[in-house]
Amino acid sequence: MTPPENGEFRRSGGGHGNPWPQEKRLEAAALLARGLSAAEASRQTGIPERTVREWRADPEFASVVTQLRGELLEEATAALVALGRLAVDTLGHGMRRCAGRRRPGRRKAPGRAPRGARPGAFLQGQPSVVQVTAWCRGMVRVSSVVSGGGWSGGRCGRRYHRGSPSGRPGRRSRSRAPSRAPGSWRTRCRSSGRSRYGG
Repeated sequence: MTPPENGEFRRSGGGHGNPWPQEKRLEAAALLARGLSAAEASRQTGIPERTVREWRADPEFASVVTQLRGELLEEATAALVALGRLAVDTLGHGMRRCAGRRRPGRRKAPGRAPRGARPGAFLQGQPSVVQVTAWCRGMVRVSSVVSGGGWSGGRCGRRYHRGSPSGRPGRRSRSRAPSRAPGSWRTRCRSSGRSRYGG
């Protein structure tokens, strides 16, 4: 954050007779630009709250607060963009390392990420809301693939039952339980020692 370009602040006693130095006024302006109230800025700088309120009502002081707030917003935006690029590059590196590995019972992760989530595909400069939304959706799809869940999403998930012998959706094949009724043929054969087919 830089001091105001139009020279020093206008020195004002704030009703106390002693002018405050420029460093104190700049410190109070920086705290107000970060979203602090006049009472909090007064507590941290040691300047009376009444004086801070009078400075905030001054057009020159208010323009400095607006300028510092814009600089803070630019720094935060640049940090978010850099963090997004780092996340994409890290995820792409992990996908390349896991491309040749196969986990038991899971699909093999493809070596190519979906469009909008490849390393270096994040646009330079200030992205729009639509681009950021598409990038976030691609990140979710890539994380699902890396974890081994495949291209999940709606009807593209696991369609087949493990118990089905043909791999098609349907009921699982269940064997009927043997009859244990007292009057059944199997019970009578066991009690008499005979086989169902004789002998």
